[in-house]
Amino acid sequence: MDVVVLATLNLRGCPIGYVLDKRDLDQSLEERYFAGWENPLTPPPWWNIPSDFRVVREGDGIEVLEHLGKSDRCLVTGENLWRDYTVEASIRHMLPTSTPNPDDEHCIIGRSGVMFRYQTLRHYYFYCLEGYDRIALYRREDNNWFILGYRYMSIDRSKYYELKVECVDDRFRCYLDRGVIFDVKDNVFRTGKVGVRTNTLARIRRINVYTTLEGFSRYERMKREYEDELAAIRRSYPQPILAVKVDLKEYSPFSLRIGSFKGNGRKDLLILHGSTDTPRLTALDLHKDIIWSMDYPELPGPASSWLVSLQDMNGDGRDEIVCIANDKLAIIDGATGRLKAETDLPEAGPYMDVSSRATTTFSRRMKLTAREIQYSPYICNLRGRHYPQDILVKDQHGGSGGSTLWAYDDKLNLLWTTTIDQPKFGHHIDFYDIDRDGRDEIIAGYHMLSPDGEILWVMEGAEYIETFHGGRHVDAEAIGDLDGNPDTLEVAMAASSEGFYLVDAFTGKVRRHHRIGHAQGISVGRFRPELPGFQILVGNRWGSYGILNLFSGDGDRLMYFEPDNVSQGGPPINWTGKGDELILLASSRKALGMYDGYGRKVVVFPDDGILPR
Repeated sequence: MDVVVLATLNLRGCPIGYVLDKRDLDQSLEERYFAGWENPLTPPPWWNIPSDFRVVREGDGIEVLEHLGKSDRCLVTGENLWRDYTVEASIRHMLPTSTPNPDDEHCIIGRSGVMFRYQTLRHYYFYCLEGYDRIALYRREDNNWFILGYRYMSIDRSKYYELKVECVDDRFRCYLDRGVIFDVKDNVFRTGKVGVRTNTLARIRRINVYTTLEGFSRYERMKREYEDELAAIRRSYPQPILAVKVDLKEYSPFSLRIGSFKGNGRKDLLILHGSTDTPRLTALDLHKDIIWSMDYPELPGPASSWLVSLQDMNGDGRDEIVCIANDKLAIIDGATGRLKAETDLPEAGPYMDVSSRATTTFSRRMKLTAREIQYSPYICNLRGRHYPQDILVKDQHGGSGGSTLWAYDDKLNLLWTTTIDQPKFGHHIDFYDIDRDGRDEIIAGYHMLSPDGEILWVMEGAEYIETFHGGRHVDAEAIGDLDGNPDTLEVAMAASSEGFYLVDAFTGKVRRHHRIGHAQGISVGRFRPELPGFQILVGNRWGSYGILNLFSGDGDRLMYFEPDNVSQGGPPINWTGKGDELILLASSRKALGMYDGYGRKVVVFPDDGILPR
């Protein structure tokens, strides 16, 4: 039978040693031996996490890929439209056990095998060796593992098993060492990529993926139809051109913010630079004309280390600059750069773990600095003024956020301090005038606070949320009329390892809860304008990198997609000016573009160095 080879992995001749580590500047081995394969469960290099893959030489002298621990790792290749194909993998399953990982809190059983019809890191079929005495076929959908086939057998840990899966339409035939083990039908995932995955000590000798001439012709036809449809959709959107390119090397090292400092409705650049002794801010327009430039000897530097928020606090069309500079909180006038107010940061709250700063001794009355706070100050309207003029600062300890909030007015007078109990309030705070009295309520993690810092409610069941891989906190949230019903208000929460919550903003009652993996980012927009209200985009991180989930304003899951394994989502863009919005992704060159509410990249940026290769 004539076949078309779709992908292979064969490491004969590959030098032994660690591979697939994204921190390694030399990727020549990966380009030669792993071309076309991705390592999606190893995060980007700046997270400083090893790949846990290395090439070793077996006793017969053949080089193989070894997963050397009990982390969860996989290799993936292919196209979303692959449908009918055969996957063969030679796998040695060396340990029967595993340990809990970011994707599976209860994991203790080792599994090594083949993924096929792969949609995302949490949606695929999995044909695997399991434990020390089983072989299984699963359909995985998030935390649900549906058993399609299961058989007991003794696993020889010194042996390579030949796993083979034939996918034709909705029929899957699974072989073990040339014998048929399972012959099943399932039509949930109709197309998808392929890969291998393991959560224990295992070795992979080779992988082959191929299809028939008929299967390849079908794939090419499906691909042409999809690309023709996508091209027609793209023609309905304005395509971007590079408008301006600003060279800022002369300010290096610096950090950058975008705001309005001329009051003409256009966006400008704020350069935070200077030295430790003389921090400096420079406001530029997009033509590099200096609006103002100012030194701040009163504040500790460099300015590139400051935690900064921008907000028009007086209605003049220019953003004030509210910053945390080491141990100082300050407000800078956006029109002139003048320092308007500054004060010392407060002492640590009662639940702040200051011992992490200590070598031998410490003081629990330690004064806070930007190091402990970690996040920019928040600007809101707690006093019912015409413009947001109040400032919130929160502490931060560990990976779950903090417990104490400090509220200041626009002169940096302390308004109040509030300390909450469990759970901590995580990494993001949002505001909304729930009772329409002109003053913002505060949603801080699972807690709703009044404008005076009093606790109005704690989310239903929050005190019982599991502590798991940095869980028990909210990574991002949004509040407002999300479902289009003016009589209700909702809070959307990306609740780390608990997944996604939609909560009644008046009572804290849970309306929807989806365990989608480690939910990290949220953006809200009219991504499907034919639906009522807004849609909610939730992006994943730990153990499920890059999965983007779209929910209705009612909290129903509409779809999921995986444009890369970095993104946590992106902001809504009203690209056409008609009110329907697109999702801007810029996490990698692969993902760069704007996506509609069906996961299609409908706006493509020109390849002119927007992102480095």
